[in-house]
Amino acid sequence: MIEEANSSNKLVVIKFTASWCRPSRIIAPFFADLAKNFPDVIFLKVDIDDMEDIAEQFRVRGAPYFLFMKGGEVLRTGFVAQKRKSWPRS
Repeated sequence: MIEEANSSNKLVVIKFTASWCRPSRIIAPFFADLAKNFPDVIFLKVDIDDMEDIAEQFRVRGAPYFLFMKGGEVLRTGFVAQKRKSWPRS
């Protein structure tokens, strides 16, 4: 899924989440709105418990954790504690 998204050469935003993580659940509607408002960006959700190998590949140590990629290159990573007014553009 990630390899396919990167081959499109679009901005890819990956949200690493967990079903038990309250902040991940709180931010879920905001993430869904971003996906609707930015159709030229690929938004993916990875459950760190169900897809441990992917979480380990990107050294994810908690949730919610966001990763921005384009063309296979990681542009930015980080935890999100609050909604941001500006997000990286493609």
